[in-house]
Amino acid sequence: MIKGFKIKESTIIKNDWKATKDRPTIIENDNITEYISQNENGTPILDGEKLINDWFPNSSDKNIFISHAHKDAQLVENFASFLENQGLKPFVDFEVWGRCTELIKKINDEFNAVCGEKNAYYYSDAQSISANIYIILVTALNKMISQCSTFVFIESNNSIEDDYTYSPWIMEELNTFNILRCNNQMKKTYLDSEGYVTFNVAVSFKINDIISSLKEIEDQTCLFKILR
Repeated sequence: MIKGFKIKESTIIKNDWKATKDRPTIIENDNITEYISQNENGTPILDGEKLINDWFPNSSDKNIFISHAHKDAQLVENFASFLENQGLKPFVDFEVWGRCTELIKKINDEFNAVCGEKNAYYYSDAQSISANIYIILVTALNKMISQCSTFVFIESNNSIEDDYTYSPWIMEELNTFNILRCNNQMKKTYLDSEGYVTFNVAVSFKINDIISSLKEIEDQTCLFKILR
């Protein structure tokens, strides 16, 4: 049964939970085009299964899923590094985000570029490419949550505001945890196209009911007692 906890940003900062040694570097500049082939009509085919298997660790490598706002990346990096230094095995999704963004650009550059224009792509195809990549990412994240025995939500001004989150990704992760906890199956996904359109629409989700069900980690004694 997956266990769920929440921890405030202020608690991490107050306890100075950060790495005492450097965390292993995530390699982002590998040959991501190896996941792309073309059929006889010239249509690019992305091997989603291979991508997920290569980019995401298996269940024996990670057992703590950390849900967080992407604006808190440095805070989460410090916290995850601290946990690793204590012999724990956290997973944070920003380890694959850079590669995901690079893959989307590579596909657009090679198969969807407007002739004679720099960094210009056909809109509908660019949206389809982004959506498909993000669906792969959502699928992999949900799989990671189901494989981990512990779910930890980082509560900060960036992740929750007046009982709401404005991140579809956080809502997806919390919903997945909540449904797994209730022994159901997750069948809903959210797509985020931020960075690929000329405007941004904020989307809100009320998450207080889920957050209130999570036990709060308040100090180091509590942290190690429940995460080990």
